[in-house]
Amino acid sequence: MPTILLYQTAILRNKRCLLAYHHHRIEFLKDLYWSVGGALPLLLSLPPAAANANAAETANAGAQAAGSGTAPQDVRSKLSPHEVDFLRSYAASLLTLRTEAFSSAAEGAAGPGLTEDIDLLAPISHPPKDLQVLVRVVHDCGIVHTELGAIDFKRGHRFMVRRSDIEHLIVQGYLEES
Repeated sequence: MPTILLYQTAILRNKRCLLAYHHHRIEFLKDLYWSVGGALPLLLSLPPAAANANAAETANAGAQAAGSGTAPQDVRSKLSPHEVDFLRSYAASLLTLRTEAFSSAAEGAAGPGLTEDIDLLAPISHPPKDLQVLVRVVHDCGIVHTELGAIDFKRGHRFMVRRSDIEHLIVQGYLEES
């Protein structure tokens, strides 16, 4: 009898360890998704890192992803097919929530337009201090249409624009706050 109890205890301990690892990995994937502003194609299509990158950079890539707003360079190669499927279904679920749940709520009490007022993909770490922000273009973005008109973001130029119009470009690393 004690042998069976020992095996059962070991099995339950191993199960708890595996579930804790699974939970940690899922939370890491969610954090990685939000660190690039909810841009799943950007996250999954990043080119592999250079072959001469040192081991310390690779080890710290996950920590840098959450802090700097950019993902590690070779994310896709470190994900299993099931994790890629999870990220795709997570993005689809958020899109469904954003379109269906808020639009059905908007038809009732608040009227149409609630979907535009609530942006689930907006960063919520701290509220903005100003409505306008001075940005410097790091990478060419092309022409971006805002509520006030079209802006051609070319590398090296500076613009004073509304934060809500270009927040996703800041998160993705195309623009940098000055």
